[in-house]
Amino acid sequence: MPNSIIISGPNNAGKTTLALDISREVNCKNPQNNSSDQTGECQCDQCRRIDSNNHPDVLLINKQSICSNVNEKGSCNNCGPTTKQTVIPICVIRDFVLGKSQTKPFYGTFQITILEDAHLLRRESIDHLLKILEEGTPNFLMILLVKSLDVLPLTIKSRCQSYKLFPLPSKLIEKLLESHYPGKKDNIDTIAKLSKGCFGKAINIIEHPILLDNQNQTIERILELLKNPLSKQLQYSNELSSLYRKNRESVQNELECWSNWFRDILMIKTNQEKKIIYTKYFNQTNEIASKISLSETLILLKSISSSKKILEMNINPIVIFDLLVKQIPKNIKINSN
Repeated sequence: MPNSIIISGPNNAGKTTLALDISREVNCKNPQNNSSDQTGECQCDQCRRIDSNNHPDVLLINKQSICSNVNEKGSCNNCGPTTKQTVIPICVIRDFVLGKSQTKPFYGTFQITILEDAHLLRRESIDHLLKILEEGTPNFLMILLVKSLDVLPLTIKSRCQSYKLFPLPSKLIEKLLESHYPGKKDNIDTIAKLSKGCFGKAINIIEHPILLDNQNQTIERILELLKNPLSKQLQYSNELSSLYRKNRESVQNELECWSNWFRDILMIKTNQEKKIIYTKYFNQTNEIASKISLSETLILLKSISSSKKILEMNINPIVIFDLLVKQIPKNIKINSN
């Protein structure tokens, strides 16, 4: 067993699930699985504690984690809900990762620390991790979860064993949803395409119908916006900018809808209508596809992708959104219903 593992792949592709599966495998007291339940899940105490997030030797860390050095507000000055942190705090790394690597397992066979979104680690935190990796602590396993290996420094990657998760085919996602949710067959095709091969995302959408409703509302806003002049579109840019300061995830979801919808236009223009995501709006999308060129569509898709990446660099959002709306079509008349 290596003392460090990297699991890379898209959000909701199953990275955390795999990390927890590894945690169960190395700590399980029932390797023959002769005490499993009807679902085949092991029911030994180690596995049950990991399943319920109640195992003292298995720790899941992300940017919401707080250290044990709490003040009267329930956290220290570097972590906790009052700091609105966008990175994994250094105090959390010192307290839990460095601390756990220096102690023996309390209850299981291995101490396991799972770092979600490891690309959010600061330089000082990475230095701490390097120290742990170089020393190779016995019975301690660190699992780093990232979207892409490219976001981690070579000094970390060279000391870890890597696994990559790939998106599943859309048709396979459909079959999995049909078998897991036989009573929820509405919009399964759309949900499978929206998941982009990530079963976790598909589950989230099918269990929370409001997410699909929000997507439909965004598409209707987009269709309305395309009818408007630049002045109205810049007003929309200002609204997005204000919302981004309050709720980043909401704006990121909005941009994802933009990207998906222009992708639908691209599918129409390249005669791949079967791959369209928002089939409910096929008539309107088809009409707009006839009014903008393929090169314009590609430029817009690239611009939306760039906007999402630049937003992560903490650049003034109004500048990004203004540049984006200036590139989208204007004063388009849409007759289809």
